[in-house]
Parts: sequence; C-alpha cells; structure tokens
Amino acid sequence: MRSNKLKTNLRAAALICIGLAVVCVGPSASAASSADTPLGRAESVLVFSVPTLAWSEINAQDTPELNDVLSQSVIADLSVRSVTRDTSATDGYTTLNAGTRAEGAPEGMLAYLSPEGSLAQQFAVQTGTLPAAGEVFNLGLVPILKINDSLLYGSEIGALGTALNQADVSRSVIANGDHDNGHGQTVYRREASLSVMDEHGIVDSGEVGQRLLESDDQFPFGVRYDNKAVAGAMKGFLKPNSVVLVEASDMVRAVDAQPLSTPLQQEAIRSQALSSSDELLGRLLKSVDRSRTAVIVVAPYAVDDGSSLTVVGVRAPQLQPGLLSSGTTRRAGFVQTVDIAPSIASLLGVAIPSSMEGTLMERKGSGGTYEQRTEMLVSENEAAIFRDSVVGPASTLFVLVQLLLWVLAIFTFSKSSAGLRKGVEIATLGVLAYLPVTYLAGIFPFEQWGKAAFWAFVVLGSALVASGIYLLTQRFLVDPLLATLGAILILLSVDIVIGGPLQFNTVFGYTPTVAGRFNGMGNPAFSMFAASAIMAAALIAYRVGGRRGTWLGIALLGWAVLLDGAPFWGADVGGALAMIPSAGVTAWMLLGLKVRARTAALWGSISVLVVIALGALDLTRPPAERTHLGRLLADIGTNGLEALNTVVLRKIDANVSVLASSVWTLMLPLVFAFIAYLFWKSPWRLHTIAERIPQERAAVAGLITAMVLGFALNDSGIAVPGIMLGVVSASLIHLMLRVDDDLPRESSAATADEHPLEASSRG
Repeated sequence: MRSNKLKTNLRAAALICIGLAVVCVGPSASAASSADTPLGRAESVLVFSVPTLAWSEINAQDTPELNDVLSQSVIADLSVRSVTRDTSATDGYTTLNAGTRAEGAPEGMLAYLSPEGSLAQQFAVQTGTLPAAGEVFNLGLVPILKINDSLLYGSEIGALGTALNQADVSRSVIANGDHDNGHGQTVYRREASLSVMDEHGIVDSGEVGQRLLESDDQFPFGVRYDNKAVAGAMKGFLKPNSVVLVEASDMVRAVDAQPLSTPLQQEAIRSQALSSSDELLGRLLKSVDRSRTAVIVVAPYAVDDGSSLTVVGVRAPQLQPGLLSSGTTRRAGFVQTVDIAPSIASLLGVAIPSSMEGTLMERKGSGGTYEQRTEMLVSENEAAIFRDSVVGPASTLFVLVQLLLWVLAIFTFSKSSAGLRKGVEIATLGVLAYLPVTYLAGIFPFEQWGKAAFWAFVVLGSALVASGIYLLTQRFLVDPLLATLGAILILLSVDIVIGGPLQFNTVFGYTPTVAGRFNGMGNPAFSMFAASAIMAAALIAYRVGGRRGTWLGIALLGWAVLLDGAPFWGADVGGALAMIPSAGVTAWMLLGLKVRARTAALWGSISVLVVIALGALDLTRPPAERTHLGRLLADIGTNGLEALNTVVLRKIDANVSVLASSVWTLMLPLVFAFIAYLFWKSPWRLHTIAERIPQERAAVAGLITAMVLGFALNDSGIAVPGIMLGVVSASLIHLMLRVDDDLPRESSAATADEHPLEASSRG
C-alpha cells in the first residue's frame, strides 16, 4: 500500500516539475481521463446500511458476503460530514434522505410501526397526520423540522421519501438497534427510518419492533438481530418499483457498547457484529434478482461521529465494477452522503427534487483490481485522518513564527552583525517556503511514517528551499523574495492545472472529512496564491522596469484570475470575486492610474460579470462535471434568488462563527501591532521601501482589497486574510532588512526608464 501511494505521488511530483507547459493541455487531458458512466436503471433498490463501517475493516476481517458484493460494485470513500463536524446517526440518515446537509435530533431514534398504542395518536396530535396500519412513523419529525428551519442549507426534510411517494415507489425500512441501558429501561435506536420517510414523517411499510431481535448473552446487552426474521421481512417488502433500507443494527449496539468495554473487548465486539452483519447480507441477497435490483451498501455515519470516511458501494444491473465519483466531489473514489438520495431516485427513474444539493454518483474508471481499489480507499482515509491531526499545529506554528520573526527583526535592526541579518533574511524566506513545502509533503505517505517524519520534512525542507534560493539570488534587492513567491505561484499553478493532487489531504489543502471541497483551489491555497501574485506582480514591474515590467506584472495577475476562477481549474467562486477587483486595482495603479470610487464600482461589476460568464461556461458541461458555481447558477434558475440568498447567508454565518475560535484571528493584531511600532519608532524604514520600490503602493492597495473581499466572500472567513497577512508579514520583514543593505535593483544593464525615486535613492 505504501509503495503504491509513493509511486503515485512521485508521478504527481514529476508532473509538477514539468512546469507551466502543462497549462496548454490541462483541460483536454482531464476530460479524456474521466470515463464517467451513469449508474443506469433498476426496478428496485435495496439499501444495506452498515453504520460506521470502514474499508480497513473489510480488508482486515473475513467478510465474504460484503467482499463479494463490493467487488462487483462501484465503490468509494463516503464523506459523512453534515452540518457540523460531528455527524450523529440521526444527522447521517436525515442528510441521506434530504440530499442536502441537514441535522437530526435525538427524538429521531424513536420510530414505531402503526398501530403502536397511543403513540400513533400522539404523532397525529403533533403532526396532523395519523399513520395507517402497517406504516412506520418517526416521532423526531417535528424537532428535526424546527432545527433545520433555523439552518442555512435550504434542506427539505424527507425529500427523497416524498419524491418516491409521488412517483408511486414504495418505501420500507427494517431496523432495530434497541438495547437495555443497564437500569431496566430501553434505549431506542430506530433512526434508520429517517432515511426513507416522507415530509410527513411516514414510511409506507417496514419492521422496527422487537420481533427482529433475539436474546443472546454472547452479544452486547444480551440481544442480537434475528437475521432470519430480518431477511424474511425484507423478502415481503422488496418488489418492483420499491426501495427497501435494511440496517445492520448489530453494528449500532456494538458502537453503543464501546464505552462500557475494554479496548481489547471492543475489537472483539465489533468483529462479532461485523460477522453477524455479513451473514445477514448473505441471507438478504438470496431474495435479490441481480438483473433487476440495485444494491447499495452504505455506512451513513462514522464510529467517531464524522472524523473519518466510511464505506459506500453500488451494484447495479449492467454496471461494471470500478470507482465512484459525483459532481459534488469530481474526484474518483469519493462521494458524499448528499449524493445518495439523487442517485437512488435516478436509478428508479424518479425526478430529483431541486432542493437536493447532492449530485448523481457515477462510475469513474476501474481503479485497478478490487484489492487495489480498497487499498487506495483505506490509504486515503488514513491520510485524511493524519492531515486533520496536523493541520491545527501547522497553522499555529505559522502564526507563532510570525511573532518570532518580528522580534528577531527588531533585534536585528539594532545590531550591526551581517551574519545575523543574513540569517533572519533566510528565515523570512523559510517561513514563505513553509507553505509550498507542506503541499510537497502530500507526495509521501507520512500517515504511515508518522508525525516526526512529517515535521522533519516540512521544517528541514523549508530551510533547504530558503537557503538555496538565497544563495542563488542574494545579489540583487528583490530577487530572493521574488523567487520564493514565484515558487509558491508555480507550484500551485501546475498543481491546479493537473487536477490538484497536492491539494488533497494536505495541511493547507482540503480533506474529504471536512467535505468543503474535493477539487480545484481551496481557500488556504487561494489566500497564499493571491497574496503572492499581487506582490510578485509589483516586484516584477519593479525588477524588470518600464512598460515591459508593468505589463509582465499585469499578465501575472491575469493568469492568477484565470487559474483561480476557471471551472476546469480552480473553480473558486468566492476567490474569483475577490481576486478580480484586487488584481484590477493592482494593475490600475501599476499603470499609474488613480483609483476612485467609480474605479472600484467598475472592477466590482467586472468581477460579477466574469463569474457569471465562468458559471455559464460551467453550465455547458455535463452535470456530473460541473463545479459548485455551475450548480449554484442552475439552482438559481430553478429556485430563484432564494438559492443565492441561502449561500450568502451561510457564508456570513460561517465567517462570523470562526472569528473567536480560529488561530488566524491572532494574525491581525500581531502584524498590525508591529507595523504600528515601526511607524512609531522608525517610520523611515517603511518610507525607504516605498521610495526604492514605488510599485509597492499598488501591491498594498491590491492586498487590502483581497483581504477584505476574501474574508467576506469565502466561508473560511478569517483564515483568508490571516494567511495573506502571514505572506505579507514575512515579505515585509525581508524587504526591510534588504533595503538596509543598499543592494542594487538589478545587474549593470539597468533599464533606462527607471523610476526617479529609485534612481535618487541609489544615487
């Protein structure tokens, strides 16, 4: 497994080294390799829910029935992330049904088969709907509706169940994870009914009662599934034009028993539950017509409430085995819970509700043999968990080192030691190099090698990159900084063009456990890319000089906008809306033009028009290949501006909610405090930079614009200006030290149209 991942990532690294020549063939290469195949059609669908099941368990344990089905299926890692990071059982099933991120409620565990004494009447009092005999009703409907009405996801609870009901597709659920709490009281675990209930909280038929259980002292709580009874119930419900969800509820009891068991016994209990569930699947499949029924194996929530990936597989008539993907991920081997509902509807030829943000799952290539596919899925889950464990410390380190740099810089200003000054100059480059090196770390399987190896690679790699750049470029004033910023730009550019292999599961990339993005340019990458592009554009205009330098800088800004906003590359809506006016302001000032209110309005309007144009381009692509920009425009076309309003409000809410908890919030007072100190103690240092590099004013204006808009338009909130300030801070310290050295701007072949302030400061 390790060697396979290493070979794959080294191939990605080789592509990175090719450089921007790949840009010319990027879109066509990506399109040629997609090999998307729809799931097709089926007369009925059996959903076998195995809560918390992970691919590593299937690889490690003897599960012949699961392996047989999944080896004939298109499979993927399932991202179970819902509204919050902690996805509960009720969250998972509610989201599966809604096809949009949604929250459940504890009451969602309470489901009953009507008539159930006075409970059916009580349900009618609460909802206005009296369940008919044989229907399953869920008492969690009202609290779940209240919770989701207050959220900003526009989810329609029971959307799948309602769509199936309107299309005369019968729905059935078989589940019972009940057990004793140790004090003679029953803990009800029947939340699986949430997955196929309609908007009224009703499932057409099913079995959720005690007759599914039998006593067995060898199982947790002294009870287990009666697999024979479960299989018999399913046989009566599965028929043409039907969806039946059967939960492997022994897995539910195994999870509930973990806090009461020793670590060794936890493994034994889970293994026992998995073996029982595997045997149940074998019984169920005896009643399934392979040529007429699609089988979906899914784990709708994780054992750790959402911080890992789970199993999903689809075996459908006429569908060849391989890897799953979807429009929400656009990455082979990964889908989200929200993609399951629209895929079930599509399999049965049912119209997909417009409220669903999920997209159709499709086959995306073979992924090699079944063993190779499962090994890849296990490896990616391990990489995601490892990434999540280091992203916090990595971010904190970047912020704290900024503080150290400012302290060292102020100390260096008062000393005449050339060696100390050179060391701090290299350190500033090392802080900047730290950003691309964290992406390069994604080439190697550090989840296998451990955190010590990871930190050694990142720290030593940053030091080596910075030292190498400094030794090769130290002769002229801005060359070391320009080369370092260029390294960031080149690495991110080529990575995005070839599909973003270094974005996925890396510290400043994105991860399937968070599920905010699976493809394109993430918010951290946008932050460092935008800041580097704006500063590099100004430095190129300065370094090259004259009109040629100005237009080279503007060309770089144009490339940054294209890479970030193009749907087949960065696909970054918020980033494009922030980058276009930022680049516009920078370019405007590099040309010597003044920025007025109407200039700002002009670039704002251009930004909106460009994003709409990119969205229109995205809409011309097949639905499964569209980015969230194209899907948003399609949603607006169907549901009006309310869809846009929901997205905007959700972004604002996300931005505000992280202000008090994000380490990036510290970056603002830290950097501004030291800049204020410089204005107070030695303002001439900042004035000297402005005099020697007059294009710096354009960069400052562009950076301020990017920080403000980046915070407002991206749901990472304060992290966007925080990372930008980190890039700016290290660059500013570096330039302050360099101008003190009175270094030349370029070689003896200086340009004739050098800025007057530059000439006077050097003369």
